[in-house]
Amino acid sequence: MSPNPYPLFSVSQSDKPEQIKLKTKLLIQLYVKDSSPFIASAVVDNIAALLAYPKCISDIEERCQLQKMKMHWRCLSWLDSRSDLIKI
Repeated sequence: MSPNPYPLFSVSQSDKPEQIKLKTKLLIQLYVKDSSPFIASAVVDNIAALLAYPKCISDIEERCQLQKMKMHWRCLSWLDSRSDLIKI
């Protein structure tokens, strides 16, 4: 079994930007209910896919905000994975 309990939210090459935005929104809502490093990592992957999508985001300020958001979720993923190690 995959260590990721949410493989449904992985990014596919056929995903359109609207689908990626919707998945990201759903993942963030899921993270509020269940803060898991897998969910935070999936948010990072979805944001990275959105940033990599050609001609999706032309506004430089929006791109910067998404980059900041990606780094925020990467930190949350790291912190959540560390907290799992500390629990005794």
